[in-house]
Amino acid sequence: MKFAFDRSSLTRGVIAMAAGFALLGTAHAGILYAVSTGTNSTAHQSATATFSFSTPGVFSLTLDNTGNLNGIASVLDGFNFNQSGLTSFTLTGISSSDGLVTCTSFSASSGRCSDSNPGAQSLSDWSASSTGSSVSMSAGRGLHPYGIVNDSADTWVAKHGRKGGLTNRQHNPYLEGPVTFTFSVGPDSMLPTVTNFQFLFGTRPDVISGVCTSDNQCAPTEVPPVETPEPGALAMFAAGLFGCALFINRRRRASRQR
Repeated sequence: MKFAFDRSSLTRGVIAMAAGFALLGTAHAGILYAVSTGTNSTAHQSATATFSFSTPGVFSLTLDNTGNLNGIASVLDGFNFNQSGLTSFTLTGISSSDGLVTCTSFSASSGRCSDSNPGAQSLSDWSASSTGSSVSMSAGRGLHPYGIVNDSADTWVAKHGRKGGLTNRQHNPYLEGPVTFTFSVGPDSMLPTVTNFQFLFGTRPDVISGVCTSDNQCAPTEVPPVETPEPGALAMFAAGLFGCALFINRRRRASRQR
């Protein structure tokens, strides 16, 4: 019994399968670039930055103030870096698990700052802009308020009160680190090289150069990142295979009936 092919049906099946392959996108497995003030740190001015690339066109940056705060000069108020391949750059989210810290209500009786509003923060708390490959980030309106602190702010205020300026109204409230910023950088899925790190402390500010501490040197390695299929692309690919199987099954039934 001769097996007859309907070329138009075959073409439709092959196109469906090809479409599935074409749309089979990939996502970078979590690639991390770690940066710190390293040996450039002082006891009161120390910080880290972690870049995370897990989805093409999107990355997150987590800033943490790791110094022992003794005044507003210890507050992390800005961060600059260079990133290769930027085609667009938009700040899309800010999150602090510990939320806001306010020290203006300090009194001898309370002896501490107050915490509030954990989780997502307003996009207006920090600004982020790019010129070519250069990115500049700063807290609030001109490096304050919303600078990044840690628990040692409570300790300092409880012991020293208004000394050092942490209770100054124009600098409050602060964000308690670690603080995660999310960015959209366009459709380019290539991993970037990130360089020229600068941590800005206080509103003068004091600029401390950062050092990449990750084994990948904050650049793509020679070995490609592990790639994982996007769920939507997998669904399209499966639909293509199903279409081909359905076509073959119908052709076989038609052949048997002859």
